[in-house]
Amino acid sequence: MDDEIKQSTLEDLSWAELVEELRAERLDEDSEWPALPELHHRGGAAELELTLQLTHSDNPEDRTIGADILGQFGVRSTTKEERENAGPEGILNRGTFLKETVDELLRILDDDAPSVLSSAAVGLGYRGDPRAVEPLSKLADHPDAEVRHGVVFGLLGYEDPLAIESLIKLSRDEDEDVRDWATFGLGSQIEVDTPEIRQALADRLEDSFIDAKEEAIAGLAKRSDKRATDPLLEFWEQGLVSVATYEAAAALADPMLLPELREQKEESEDWTADLEYLRVFLDDALKACGGKD
Repeated sequence: MDDEIKQSTLEDLSWAELVEELRAERLDEDSEWPALPELHHRGGAAELELTLQLTHSDNPEDRTIGADILGQFGVRSTTKEERENAGPEGILNRGTFLKETVDELLRILDDDAPSVLSSAAVGLGYRGDPRAVEPLSKLADHPDAEVRHGVVFGLLGYEDPLAIESLIKLSRDEDEDVRDWATFGLGSQIEVDTPEIRQALADRLEDSFIDAKEEAIAGLAKRSDKRATDPLLEFWEQGLVSVATYEAAAALADPMLLPELREQKEESEDWTADLEYLRVFLDDALKACGGKD
């Protein structure tokens, strides 16, 4: 179904019909759950009461859906014009009933169902209330990987020592996606620079999951830590070029990277059209490392 037609159809549905639509979408592994953002948009008092009925249900699926709605309750889509005219801090769009929704998400962090805990943790990440740091940190050892993944998302961006301690722990998680996101949180989402953070990032330089390794390189490079240089060169030797690797090179500003960057500059003459967007990042990396070309 055409996206515009689908959206128009969703806008015509009642709140209860949208919830049923979301139930059906959740059964489809390929669905992006378009009913959920439409539920998010409806951020009035009546919709809040209906959502709270879900989170108090005896059915864990209802409680999960309720938590998914609360996470971005009242958040509306922005237009292209609004995004283009936004100031340097972008559009602050945290939705409605912030206190009430956070209070409820915190309450259901005591739930027994992993799906509810995961959705509540992610929702708290969207709401951005620092009250979530302590209860989320208590779930860092939860046996369910989806819950731990939700905890990581919920803690992103906080520079609270407890949040950082929890992310360091989660950066060593047995689940690769949890490690990846925790490393991203430590490396790129905060400005704090401590020996403990650097060591946690350095520990991921040998990670078997390449995404986590890339995040570790980016985080160390952001802190001008030369331990990122050799792993970065290894990435390029494997043909792994990306915006992230060139941004890491620019942050490191290490002349040791120049020979490889110059070689890539020559090879870029043969890049296919889908790689052309990388050229500006390659040029920035060359200049930062001392190259004049």
